[in-house]
Amino acid sequence: MHRHDADEETFLVLEGELRLQVDGESHLAGAGAAALLPRGLPHAFVVTSPQARYLTLHTPAGFERFALADGTPASSGDITPPGEPPPTRKRSRRRPDPAASTPWGRPSPPDDGTTVAPSVSAAA
Repeated sequence: MHRHDADEETFLVLEGELRLQVDGESHLAGAGAAALLPRGLPHAFVVTSPQARYLTLHTPAGFERFALADGTPASSGDITPPGEPPPTRKRSRRRPDPAASTPWGRPSPPDDGTTVAPSVSAAA
């Protein structure tokens, strides 16, 4: 779990399914779903299908500074071939921009309160 203090995060699910946990509530988002996560709310996501493709948008701009400072650019040899599992993700221990993201904890396991909808919004 984490939260963004300076930006909204939007998930656009292209393939597969994600479970989004937003401010204590769980939502399933399948292909075609959009989820708006307002700034300041603790949230997390996990892929619940064998694989998924999704886009995340952060508005306003600025989150890319965190990704560039903390990430490693992929080379052509780093791309996972189709059908193979993705590599294990390294955990970041640094936060170059404190406004980018605040760690909050791990996502909770699914519970009976999970909702399924074509679009998810935690906005009030």
